[in-house]
Amino acid sequence: MTDLPTIANVEPMPGKRLLIRWRDDHETLVDLTGVIADFKLFSSLADPAEFATVTVAGYGSGVTWACGLDYSADSLHQLAEDQRGWTGTDVARWQDHLGLSNQEAADLLGVALSTFKSLRVPTRSISASVKIACRALETDRSLFQAHYRPRVTGRPGGRASAH
Repeated sequence: MTDLPTIANVEPMPGKRLLIRWRDDHETLVDLTGVIADFKLFSSLADPAEFATVTVAGYGSGVTWACGLDYSADSLHQLAEDQRGWTGTDVARWQDHLGLSNQEAADLLGVALSTFKSLRVPTRSISASVKIACRALETDRSLFQAHYRPRVTGRPGGRASAH
């Protein structure tokens, strides 16, 4: 069982962002622009003065604002992870986690094999669309099963080579 993320400190930043220091001593910058725009309940946080009233709530279990709104640490941690940039190293971890060959991964993402191999370059910055597709395929098993087609080892046409 993993420990739930807990917040040690929160600081409002320009652009509807929160600088969060977690109890494990790492920091993340979480952008709440989408939450505020999409959730009518959170629309009052569009006011910079209201947004600035943020404080840590419930022994680090979340954050709260003077208007009575709150947001859980777990949800903030998930937002931070969803907003984190991906590199080729993350693509390789995704592929390994799903146990995919290079060709299967390329097929699953609808790209050429050479394109997929270029996505695995450790220092390469990965687009948000590829990251979103990979994360969706990893977390939604029925989506994965709907599009996954295992490859038969060997020569094209499914005949194994006689080496």
